[in-house]
Amino acid sequence: MCKTCKQSIYCLVDGDGFTEVPIADCTTISNCLNGTCLLGSNPQCETTLSFICRTPGMYPDPYDCKTFHHCVKPNKSSHENGALETFTDRCDGDYGYNALTTFCDVELDNSTCPKDNNIAECKFKGQTDSLPENPSLYYICQYYSDDDYTLYPFIYSCRKGMIYDPYLYLCKEK
Repeated sequence: MCKTCKQSIYCLVDGDGFTEVPIADCTTISNCLNGTCLLGSNPQCETTLSFICRTPGMYPDPYDCKTFHHCVKPNKSSHENGALETFTDRCDGDYGYNALTTFCDVELDNSTCPKDNNIAECKFKGQTDSLPENPSLYYICQYYSDDDYTLYPFIYSCRKGMIYDPYLYLCKEK
């Protein structure tokens, strides 16, 4: 079993209780899932990684159906490095973010995101696909940073009128 997202253990019966026996400590690029260290992320582990804008647009959060991000080109005088500005917001009440309409119009049961809410469970670097609700949005699983080897589904958008082809890794005409 997984004690944490980074440690696998075995529980031995010890009288009326249990004794934890460490089996493995996962590496920086793996996470514990069902008692085994596997490459990629474990959707049950809460991510503390901040959303990073790669292209301008409106994007769903990779891990929270109620959160969305607006990525805009900055005013040149305010940002010298040209990084996109990120504005994050959250849907109110019993609604989640809709990547097709860019509104909070997805009805949720008891204000709770479905269990299969994640954009992607990144299993390997380079894994890619379009978002089912909006094929002009797509993700590519990459290491989060040079210092953090967590696989993260970075989200991008195609130019207007184009959709993503995951087999070719590019946007094409509809």
